Amino acid sequence: MTEWLLFLTLFFAFFVQSLTGFGAALIAMPLLISLVGIQTAVPLFALIAQTGRIGLLHQYRHDWNWRSMWRISVGSLIAIPIGVWGAQQIDEQIVMLLLGIIMAGYALFALSGMVIPIIKNQRWAYAVGLLSGLLQSAYNTGGAPLVIYGSSQRWQAGEFKSNIQSITFINGLLVITSHAASGNIDSPILMRYLFAVPIILIAQKIGFSLDKYINPDLFRKGVLILLVVVGLRLIF
Repeated sequence: MTEWLLFLTLFFAFFVQSLTGFGAALIAMPLLISLVGIQTAVPLFALIAQTGRIGLLHQYRHDWNWRSMWRISVGSLIAIPIGVWGAQQIDEQIVMLLLGIIMAGYALFALSGMVIPIIKNQRWAYAVGLLSGLLQSAYNTGGAPLVIYGSSQRWQAGEFKSNIQSITFINGLLVITSHAASGNIDSPILMRYLFAVPIILIAQKIGFSLDKYINPDLFRKGVLILLVVVGLRLIF
């Protein structure tokens, strides 16, 4: 039963991400932790998410803007080893609380319709990268700071999706390497990953094919409301 719930969670998470460009980790991580525990969930989803990003990068490859991203990448790469180490030291209940705060806070912010002022000083990108790297390496949720920063830079839809996936892909390479070096990726995790790959690809294929038929704003709001509910449940 656990395996079926795990694969259903992954299918829904990557279906949502293929439509909106975000949300896979925010949806999947709390449920994966409750199903298999944080020691398995973090490295497992790091592998799975990296595979999912390949399809998204290919889909939006023409919109990538490296000039917007290199400072964020520098900050992230510094923070990732710290996050991988910290995730193994923090109590699981505290992790669930932090994930709930991140999920509910981000979703409420996005639903509020607040317009973020344009950030002209590019040095802030380093700080965004540090926060994103810590969250991605510890909880696989590094996309939330990037979404907020992208809004402050007024990225267009295609650039928005491509930039976020490209930076999290680069970060993901180091995250997986750090997990492997720390001995966090074992045979059971690799087996679950191999079974999950076709599920991810099917979810993305369906999501990409339905993209033109679904109102993206309405669907995005529905997902954000779901994130608020799940986040509050984790907190309380």
